[in-house]
Amino acid sequence: MVPMATQPVPRMTEEEYLAFERQSDFKHEFIEGLILDMSGVREAHSLLETQLAFVFRTKLPKCRVYSSNLRVGVPGKSIYFYPDLSVTCAKPTFRDAEFDTLTNPTVIVEILSASTENYDRGVKFEHCRALESLRHYVVVHPDQTFIEHWSLGPDHRWVLDELRGGEALLHLAAVDAVIPLAEIYAPLSER
Repeated sequence: MVPMATQPVPRMTEEEYLAFERQSDFKHEFIEGLILDMSGVREAHSLLETQLAFVFRTKLPKCRVYSSNLRVGVPGKSIYFYPDLSVTCAKPTFRDAEFDTLTNPTVIVEILSASTENYDRGVKFEHCRALESLRHYVVVHPDQTFIEHWSLGPDHRWVLDELRGGEALLHLAAVDAVIPLAEIYAPLSER
């Protein structure tokens, strides 16, 4: 399912997409030939994205925390997207010498919006699961203190943990971090 706010453009090859994207002033996601325009965000989304980057960087000092400006590519597939946040605690690997497409995130965070909610929880999550390095997929709701945390279990099945309220804790076992939701949502409580 394509986000409702995006307008598909003619199909491209993977190489055409990367050449186009590296010259573009705007970000586009790419799913097997289909280019998707990225839409703007509301204030709550922007506040959460900034706070998440700060909290993750503080809690994970030995990891690299990347903003939504760094593209993630799925090795072996023609799929590229821009998570709101991506984290790797291993040596980062990139698609090529441009160093603009990360291929080994351990954690991906998506902040929901009305136009992308179904896409972020559906097609995007499905494609993210193809990343061998991925252990946590975190979906953040901007309108309430609520996070959907998907983690890869020892049996290689994805397990959902729904976290509600400021006292809840986000456990990211693969990167050895525990983050209180109150810290993530702090900027929204100050509005």
